[in-house]
Amino acid sequence: MDSNESSENTQRPSWLTDEYIAEILRKGEDDSGIKVNNVDITSYLGKGENYASIIQKINITYTDGKDHQKEKTFILKSMPHNPIMQRFVIEAKLYDKELHAYKKLIPAMASLTEVPQISAQFYSTDREDIVILEDMTTKGFKMADRKKRMDLAHSILALKALARFHGLSFAVVEREPSIVDHFQESMYSNRMKEMNSRFIPKMYGSLASLVETWVGFERFSEKIRSRIDGIFDQMEEIISPKISAFNVLNHGDFWVNNMLFRYNETQEPEEVCLIDLQLIRYGSPALDLQYFFATSLADNVREKYEDILLEEYHKALSATLRSVTLKPITYSLEDLRHDFQEKAAFGFNMGCFVIGAVVADSSEAIDLDSLTEESIEDGSANPMEKMFLGKRFKDALQKLLLYYELKGSIIKHCQIHRSVTLKPITHSLEDLRHDFQEKLNLKKTKH
Repeated sequence: MDSNESSENTQRPSWLTDEYIAEILRKGEDDSGIKVNNVDITSYLGKGENYASIIQKINITYTDGKDHQKEKTFILKSMPHNPIMQRFVIEAKLYDKELHAYKKLIPAMASLTEVPQISAQFYSTDREDIVILEDMTTKGFKMADRKKRMDLAHSILALKALARFHGLSFAVVEREPSIVDHFQESMYSNRMKEMNSRFIPKMYGSLASLVETWVGFERFSEKIRSRIDGIFDQMEEIISPKISAFNVLNHGDFWVNNMLFRYNETQEPEEVCLIDLQLIRYGSPALDLQYFFATSLADNVREKYEDILLEEYHKALSATLRSVTLKPITYSLEDLRHDFQEKAAFGFNMGCFVIGAVVADSSEAIDLDSLTEESIEDGSANPMEKMFLGKRFKDALQKLLLYYELKGSIIKHCQIHRSVTLKPITHSLEDLRHDFQEKLNLKKTKH
């Protein structure tokens, strides 16, 4: 990160006094005798690792009610400094969503299951513009290398966690339907249409012009350019939950940096924790799946193991649904595959602009801090420019274009909107192919 970013992200907010921190600890640890001795603030993530918040690590030494010296580390998420990004965060209601997720949704999920914790521990405050969480690195969790993206073992573990999240969310909505009202669409809602209309044409135009210069990929340029008109309405249609279909609360931003892994002694991933719940949306689970496949899988994993990954996800989802729903539910593997294909245009759209952020060096990261009202009005704003020219972007996007071309999803999305009727379970998931375990063992990565 550059020096300006470093100094900004280590500054202590004026409201974050020792007494304020002590009150958070007293409530979170259920100990009225806690006294804070020292607070040290550092930047938690470098440039290119997060875009919608400032992320800081707060290291605290304190004395508890029994006069024992202890340490605690918080992760503090707060509003970005840039006024344009602040407006986006407020209009998209990102903090409203995340706070409600940690205060209501995650506890409701946890009450239905005995699986390891779903996300990091949340510390409640009286502010509506921050989120404070436990630092999961103190429990041995860490991010995977986003620039390498995810191998088969990481991908399966992540999808099993996502399946549990989806299944538990279905059961929560089943018991409390009104909870969906707190997770209305952020990115493609009517309130965001004006702001998006100022960015999307520029981004698509710049990308189309770049792809036009790639030998052998010129045909994709016009296909991308043809999406500019009506892309917002198309995405709004794709993400809208269909009546009588199988809908869940999606994570909404399910990419490699929004999950933390814990590893065993041979450095194989064995546990995952999902983080960043600012973009939860209600709709088909295939939305999260498409987003994940497009942005976070290593190219060879996406190309070779799509069927296995969907089967593993479906197996975990079905097991969760059987254990927590009030009524038996059937969402077959065939239904899932159909929905996955139907939502492919969503994956393509998100992949085009997120894949660059995934593989970018910090010097190539999306430059949102440069956005101003003037640059947006005069059309000079192009925060993606460095990312589009990144050294890994060309190869990553070319492989993504070919993947979605095979699916027929670049020109337009599938127009079939077949509803999935929820019926009593009549059959189990088909067995995984005979050589799956052998392939999985061969593909395990040593870290």
